[in-house]
Amino acid sequence: MTPADVRRRWNEMGGRCGRNKLPEIVWRLYEDDAFTVGECNGYRIFDTELLAVAVQDAWSSAEYSEGALDGFFWVELFGSAYPHLTFPSASITLYRGVRDAEWARRMSWTSSLESVRWFANRYECTGTVYRIVDVDPQDVLAQIAEGRDEDEFVLYPEYLDDAPVQVMCSNAQCRSTVDREALDDHAVDSEGHCWHSLNLVESVVG
Repeated sequence: MTPADVRRRWNEMGGRCGRNKLPEIVWRLYEDDAFTVGECNGYRIFDTELLAVAVQDAWSSAEYSEGALDGFFWVELFGSAYPHLTFPSASITLYRGVRDAEWARRMSWTSSLESVRWFANRYECTGTVYRIVDVDPQDVLAQIAEGRDEDEFVLYPEYLDDAPVQVMCSNAQCRSTVDREALDDHAVDSEGHCWHSLNLVESVVG
């Protein structure tokens, strides 16, 4: 089948549902063997091209992907679609912009700092921008670029638990939230943005 045929087949399988229902639908179809084409030594063999289209579409369409489906299920879905997914070829610096600090270690990241600054401050909210420097390709579940102005990178939850996440801040913010002895932990990038360890802020502020 051509890529267009695969897309058309997935659209038929997904049906006419709201975008936030797609993650649940993909998981149900996955459990019901809708993507299974055979079996080998007790393990299912998947139509990985079709599954990759379905999983990426469900992830990108839902407003809050991890709210619609737990990270454990996403890991299994992306992992099963592995042969037809895209990954970075080398280590990469990734960014995330959110309104609430509790969302800092979620799975969706991007290579575009400009995009996350917009996300962090949309809806007239003053959000926060985070980054992880030199993310190894093996810690990336998938790189999703279709239909977007920038690449999105879905990261393993297990990696994010202890990942060296950094927070973007101004000098004034640093002085108000971090004690003087901790300032040595800071780094300034090529554009003059100041970054410091999220773990450091959590330990000082918390």
